[in-house]
Amino acid sequence: MAIKDISVWGEQNIDGTAKELVDDEAISNAMQLFIMSKKGDYILDPTIGGPLNAYQFKNMDSNNIEILRFSLQNALYMKFGGYITVEDIVINPDYTNRFTEVIINYTSLLSSEQNSATIYINDTSKTNIVTYTDIAYTDDNLYTFVQIKKPDMQGRKLVYNITELSWIWGNNFKFINFTTDDPRFEDILAYCNV
Repeated sequence: MAIKDISVWGEQNIDGTAKELVDDEAISNAMQLFIMSKKGDYILDPTIGGPLNAYQFKNMDSNNIEILRFSLQNALYMKFGGYITVEDIVINPDYTNRFTEVIINYTSLLSSEQNSATIYINDTSKTNIVTYTDIAYTDDNLYTFVQIKKPDMQGRKLVYNITELSWIWGNNFKFINFTTDDPRFEDILAYCNV
């Protein structure tokens, strides 16, 4: 029987369904989700959560690094002992950029393959900034544009983004002049979201 999970990062297949992970990928995914979780994240058992949260604002001196390594080793054994064997946990604090890299080297008991998972604590250097291509078209010009681009935008939806105060198609295009008053509003909305 295969072990299955969906991606912790919210990845989707081209048809818009959640990306399904199997066996080793599923275990790695669940392990990373558990390690990064906080107490209260699991609705059915709000008392459990990953060990990293307790170290989020701690100074990573040698004593705290050893305590964190022990906490991780213990938590992984208790939660995933039947699926993985932890070989090594490497903790690399970056004092200049104020984050800590945690590398977990483990062997899968399903496939006997050696794997590695890297997780960051307090990592602010990798902020995901989304940039859109502004599309100023309206009416028939915008409808023609979406017809041309639709093959490249399978599974992407046209939604109104309240932060941007604009209609966004996928993570690509911002329709800056598109409103509900546009004569082709219904056609464009339907065509993009099919």
